[in-house]
Amino acid sequence: MFETAKEITMKTQEYLAEVRRKTGYTNYKIGKDFGIPQPVISRYNTGKETLSETNAFQFSEVLQMPVGKIIADTKLENAINKKNVKKISFWKHQAERFKNNTTGMMTALPLGTWETVTDLSSYFILC
Repeated sequence: MFETAKEITMKTQEYLAEVRRKTGYTNYKIGKDFGIPQPVISRYNTGKETLSETNAFQFSEVLQMPVGKIIADTKLENAINKKNVKKISFWKHQAERFKNNTTGMMTALPLGTWETVTDLSSYFILC
């Protein structure tokens, strides 16, 4: 059985709404200032697309939240939407690990050495 979106602490739509609330910006202004095309903002609002890693980093600064939490929540949301059981399990575990994390640190172990994540697509995220 697949998890439901209720399992996610926050979804993309909620992160976007929180950025609007905190900044007082419209969707148009968020798009302009964050470099997010309006069609993407629209898909974020309707739940048809989840936050990119770039936007997660941008939103984390505004919301003063750990970027790892935002990424884990939105990756879990995406996995649930696609009904990918393995990714649901992985990202649910990551979201749980970030639930009580207040540091916002994301580190990775590329080729056996620790370093700060700069390209999320080529790293395994560790908490």
